[in-house]
Amino acid sequence: MVKQSMNAFLQQAGTLLYRYLRKRGLAHEDAEDIVQDTCYKFLLHKNGIQSDKVMSWLYRVATNQFYDLKRQEKRHPTTELEEVQLTSLIHIPEIQC
Repeated sequence: MVKQSMNAFLQQAGTLLYRYLRKRGLAHEDAEDIVQDTCYKFLLHKNGIQSDKVMSWLYRVATNQFYDLKRQEKRHPTTELEEVQLTSLIHIPEIQC
């Protein structure tokens, strides 16, 4: 019974966190990853969190991970494949037919 209520709580909290992260501009995959990591950290530390502060703790952990991801993207920017010019491939002998 306790396991079912914990699963239901995590599903509900995960949905709220996911929506929050999507509204902050994260991609679907990144938001899912952060929600999963946040729920995992909650399960590890649930005994040390006051029951009336669980949701604020979850939002704080998710927000911190969001900031970490944005800092990482800023340090290591990625380029979309469509933006990369493949002109150097023209000079490869195997491609020239």
